[in-house]
Amino acid sequence: MVRVLVVDDLAEVRGVVRIALRLRSQIEVVGEATTSFSAVELAAHLQPDVVVLDLLLPDSSHGRVTYERLQAASPKSKLVIYTGHDTDPGWYRTHGAAGFVDKGTGVNQLVDAVEHATSAA
Repeated sequence: MVRVLVVDDLAEVRGVVRIALRLRSQIEVVGEATTSFSAVELAAHLQPDVVVLDLLLPDSSHGRVTYERLQAASPKSKLVIYTGHDTDPGWYRTHGAAGFVDKGTGVNQLVDAVEHATSAA
């Protein structure tokens, strides 16, 4: 079973992601966070296999800071970026991101990225 933490400040997005991930039998959403602070706390506590991370959170001025804090809090977790923020995925890829999915492409690509992240381990 792949354990996933979903980090997004919008309840609607978390709900869609949760449902899409649950439709795959080997994926379980073990937690949800709405802020950078709560994401880091939950990641440290849960040590999920994958963290799905939106880069725009209300308590973080830059997604890179949250990304690095998540890496430190849960070093074995694969991080998959899922964002509508127009940013260059290159930095995240060179810093170990397991995936980078634009929200405009749809949730199915996110689910595929989560599965790929865990199968590549």
